[in-house]
Amino acid sequence: MANSLTALNKELWEKELQMNLEKRLVSPSICNTKSVADGDTIHKPYLSRVYSTAYTRQTDFTTQDLTATDESYNIDKFECAPVYIDQIDNIQNSYSARSEYSSDIVTALKRRIDGNILAEYSNATSTVDAGDVGGTDGVSIDVSTSNIAKMFMSAGKYLDNLNVSEEGRFAVVCPSVAAILEEMIAGKDTSMGDEATKMGAGFLMRRFGFDVYKSNNLTFTARWTPANQPSDSDTLTINGVTFTFVTGTPASAGEVKSESDTATTLDNLVACLNNLGSSSSGKYVTPAQDDVWKLNNMVATDGTTYLGLQMKGGGEITVAASETNDPWTLQTVHCLFGKKGATELGMQQYPTVGFNQEPKRLPGSGNLVAYSAYGFITWLRNKDLLVDVQFGAA
Repeated sequence: MANSLTALNKELWEKELQMNLEKRLVSPSICNTKSVADGDTIHKPYLSRVYSTAYTRQTDFTTQDLTATDESYNIDKFECAPVYIDQIDNIQNSYSARSEYSSDIVTALKRRIDGNILAEYSNATSTVDAGDVGGTDGVSIDVSTSNIAKMFMSAGKYLDNLNVSEEGRFAVVCPSVAAILEEMIAGKDTSMGDEATKMGAGFLMRRFGFDVYKSNNLTFTARWTPANQPSDSDTLTINGVTFTFVTGTPASAGEVKSESDTATTLDNLVACLNNLGSSSSGKYVTPAQDDVWKLNNMVATDGTTYLGLQMKGGGEITVAASETNDPWTLQTVHCLFGKKGATELGMQQYPTVGFNQEPKRLPGSGNLVAYSAYGFITWLRNKDLLVDVQFGAA
């Protein structure tokens, strides 16, 4: 005899949806944010330098030429995160998709802004790499408890040599560097108390003259160099997203056409990476939506024989290739050190949610859109205030 009573069992639903984990945003703590009511350009001129010379009595001196140069930036970053919500779903869903997505799409815009600000390492006058801590010049630092102090001190030295005051210095480091810092001071009293609350999101500690912030929204860069033409079914993995080379016609998510030569195949790959969310018939098929999210704010460059990769907000991502002879190299997380306020963020429209009713749909059906308008710059005279500290992420 066999009973069958499962039809009497209830199915239970949680009261709340699963939570999407989001990155902590530190840029509000380190940049100079100003509201821009109208207009589209912000100007801030700078003067030429003057220097002293010797003076001889009863002889004419030569005056120096004075020059004023204008510098400006534009409010030219117009970004949005749109989703469609139907009123029938609003009625029938047990959860409020509109409410949940309102928060998610605003966070997506804030995360992108944060990544863009932290990517200003590229405008830093100074760079700290392995050569500054006893290693090889031009190579990212393999950070350890034995060299992390020298890494901070090297950044401080560059700032000192450029006459940057010690007040308001910051360091935004990735989680691996933060863990090494915490290991180094384990058991020691840092006397911070409730100071972390005052210093903003991501604040870790004050060390070596820097307010240290932890972020996994820093920029990741790397290079992939195939030894030869990718074979059918060879794969490339970026932050858990797999791209598969196929000699036939790409049909599945993440497939890229392997052409008759490496350079053309790289063209297809670069086009795929720079146009995530869309596909090109016969060339590539975009990854799934959740995978596109993992690669947001990424830029691929075509080096003819190699692929260059920059992912703003990538943090410590992992890259891999199925062929051992096709290596990833130069994996670097660019930790940003400097003086607070070095970068200016002009916000004309802070991330805001709006709703557009579709004209021929039920009332309440339409596009839920988060949008923002902003621009940013590290002024010429402020580039000396930033340091690109390169952490080896391999």
